[in-house]
Amino acid sequence: MRFGGNLLFHTISPTISPAISLGLALVVTSLTAGHNASARDAGTPEPSSPPQASVGALPEPSASPEPTVEPAAKTPAADPTPAVEPPPVAASTPAPARAPIANVDFDSESSLDGDGAPEMSEAVGRVVKIRDGLVMLSRDSAGSLRPGDNVGFRDEIGDERIVGKVRRVNRSTYEVEVQMNEEVELGEPGYRSQASVTSRLSAPPPGNYAASLSLTLRPWLGLNNRDSGILIEGHARLHLAEHFRLLAAAEPASPTIGTTFGMAEMYMAPVVSFRLAEMGLGIGAGTANNNASYTTNGRVFSGEPEWGVLVTPILALGAEDGFRVRARTSAIVHSGRATFGSLRLEMEIPVAHGMRLTFGGGGGDSGYAYGELGFKMLVAGMGGAKSWLVHGMLGYGGTFATSTQLVDGYAVYATRQANGPYVGIGAEYRFGRRRKSRD
Repeated sequence: MRFGGNLLFHTISPTISPAISLGLALVVTSLTAGHNASARDAGTPEPSSPPQASVGALPEPSASPEPTVEPAAKTPAADPTPAVEPPPVAASTPAPARAPIANVDFDSESSLDGDGAPEMSEAVGRVVKIRDGLVMLSRDSAGSLRPGDNVGFRDEIGDERIVGKVRRVNRSTYEVEVQMNEEVELGEPGYRSQASVTSRLSAPPPGNYAASLSLTLRPWLGLNNRDSGILIEGHARLHLAEHFRLLAAAEPASPTIGTTFGMAEMYMAPVVSFRLAEMGLGIGAGTANNNASYTTNGRVFSGEPEWGVLVTPILALGAEDGFRVRARTSAIVHSGRATFGSLRLEMEIPVAHGMRLTFGGGGGDSGYAYGELGFKMLVAGMGGAKSWLVHGMLGYGGTFATSTQLVDGYAVYATRQANGPYVGIGAEYRFGRRRKSRD
């Protein structure tokens, strides 16, 4: 039936119009599809020989029925890149279940061992003694620290506030070096630390104290018929806030002894203080001992020392107990005019824990001059409350003043000096604790 239909179609198709040919093709195709369906239902196989096509004929549609296709979800357009067959997946054993984390001390410091697993550190010892910048730490049974290792001491919330370095390992203790003003308590635990040391010799942290008092004496020995005398300095410092202090000072003062002229520069200054800088402006009273004589309306005014209002700016650079340079200058307002008071410079260079070399000098028209070198040493405490510091120095200095003498009815300007070498000594005491804010 299928063969006869195709033969009839191919025979008449050249002689009829294309529309009729298309209609006949559809009819023949329908009859062929029905015959194939009947043959499939009866179990007869479908002829496998392909149909013969001729030139100019339309292609014959497939006789097999269209399979029923379930509607599929809309998927994005396929990537034009040729698909690559995935490698076969080998059977794998299930990963072991992770052990639950329990009782982890997050205040402890973690480190990584050779396998990369975290290991929580424990205290390696407790403070048993403190002396000269060394913290003696009881040695743990494992002896886990070596010279050069760092040891941390923590605050109340577990942060490291001080980190020192192990300098020596003894039979039963570790010697841990800390800097001035780094205070630890007896019995406090120490932990192995990966952090760097928290301060250096040249820049230790500020001391934790509320106030300090200091006194320095420079008694000079008059030579070559010059009078002897003494330069006295005193300071009182009060910490009002984290970065605000109040300073009261006599810097210096010299009483009248024999024929020497007395002088003084005394002031009170609010000071803004940071770890590496300090600035202030003082107001007080001072002497002007360099007053040349002058004549007005026939009246001679001698150049005797006069008191006036002292104005003094202060600037310091560097840590309070480390490398530090301090400068102070002054002007004195008296008799309706302002004159230069003095200029002084001081420098401190730390050479060991609690030990500094000191250099200083200054003077001016307020009536004094000096130059010295010396040392400053911490003799008790760690630099905070209940700490004592001593200051020793060698120098040369004294006082001077101008005066006017009448010679044959004329006023003669003259300067009188009293100076000589001296060995000076000073002491400073710090007391009271202040609450330090967290930066």
